Amino acid sequence: MYVATRGLYRMKPPTIIVPISVKEDVEKLFEIHRKMDQSELKHNLVGLDVGNCFSQSKWRLQLSKIKTSKFFYLCIQLILVLDLLQEKNFL
Repeated sequence: MYVATRGLYRMKPPTIIVPISVKEDVEKLFEIHRKMDQSELKHNLVGLDVGNCFSQSKWRLQLSKIKTSKFFYLCIQLILVLDLLQEKNFL
């Protein structure tokens, strides 16, 4: 899991952006993972509604530091999560 890996490498907690409609469900998922893994899984969960935006300048700076292979890996992970949310009718 992305959040756990960042914790293992002592990196600062990631900011995870999800649709506001599923934010509560994602919080529950993190609670379940915390109980199973017995770890903190520190993260910043941001729920965005349609039409809202998140500060992109910070993202551009972070994305410019990511290797291409890592960027594509993260994109694939995001696609898998979105597919799962659509499959479960959360989107």
